[in-house]
Amino acid sequence: MDKKQTHREIRRVSNFSSLPILFYTVTVFVFSRMISGLFALARENGVLLTGSQKMLIGYSVQYLVILTASIALLYLTRSRATGLRPMQVFCKPKQSAGWCFKWIVISAAFVYIANFVTLIFTNILRALGLSPKEPEMNFSGSAFGIFTMFLVLSVFAPLWEEMLFRGTVCRHTEIMGQLFAVVFSGVMFGLWHQNYAQLLYTAVMGCFAAFMLVRTRSIFPSLILHFSINTLSAFVLLITKKTALYSDVSDYRELAEKILGDPAIFIFDCALGLFILGLMTAGVILFIIELVRNRRRRIFRGGIFPVNGWEKLGVFLSAPVTAITIAALTAGTILRAFGVL
Repeated sequence: MDKKQTHREIRRVSNFSSLPILFYTVTVFVFSRMISGLFALARENGVLLTGSQKMLIGYSVQYLVILTASIALLYLTRSRATGLRPMQVFCKPKQSAGWCFKWIVISAAFVYIANFVTLIFTNILRALGLSPKEPEMNFSGSAFGIFTMFLVLSVFAPLWEEMLFRGTVCRHTEIMGQLFAVVFSGVMFGLWHQNYAQLLYTAVMGCFAAFMLVRTRSIFPSLILHFSINTLSAFVLLITKKTALYSDVSDYRELAEKILGDPAIFIFDCALGLFILGLMTAGVILFIIELVRNRRRRIFRGGIFPVNGWEKLGVFLSAPVTAITIAALTAGTILRAFGVL
């Protein structure tokens, strides 16, 4: 295979790997505009839907229909060439339960470290007079609203997002090299959220989740990681909603007084803070041990294309579908931060 043909094959892999992400992004953008009009039409005809009902309808279509179609799109167009099947990842991990638990702890620790870094960055922006907007999940405090929130965060998001990014994008990019697939699928997972406040920690989670996939050949470890983080976030959102903890809070002193004035919230926040601090400490220690233990071992398998790393990256990113996808996700993140979308 000459160099020109090699570059063509790399771009083909790149285009197909980015195709389901672009398809989902464009389809959801169009769908969100259409469903807003349908909800308005329903209201004009006397059909009143609550915010939780709208959220359930919207997320159900996004995950069950659009995201499923996005995953199917790549498998239908590439399965014959790659031999990959969607259900292959639903298998027993090729690493021990202890190994999986250890790396789930490590992964979660670095996710929360990344989230802490984002909070520092956000506070710096606020100190400079900048307040980028963060998309929020609005749900009611009713039983139906709580059910919807946990269904979306703890079931829909972990299962379908893992299938798209780990079970599909990462596996179809492994031909470029496992490290390449881990980083690419992780970064795309971060950009895919189109939320500057989630960008760093979702990218970190995506990389660690992809690492566990390539080492275990199973989606279950990354699924457990995703489920655990999202479920904890759902409980935090629930407590925040139930207590109106952050409503009408203008500064940190007022926030501290509000927390200290409610013993239940104070205990919850202390317990949560200690848990996350312990998790981060344990995860970092375990990660250092793993680095020392495996310092001379080759962790990742290389790709099949005989080109150096920077050339491979440049050719891969120059593929039209990938370039358009990255540009669209980046633009979406910026526009959402400024409240345009």
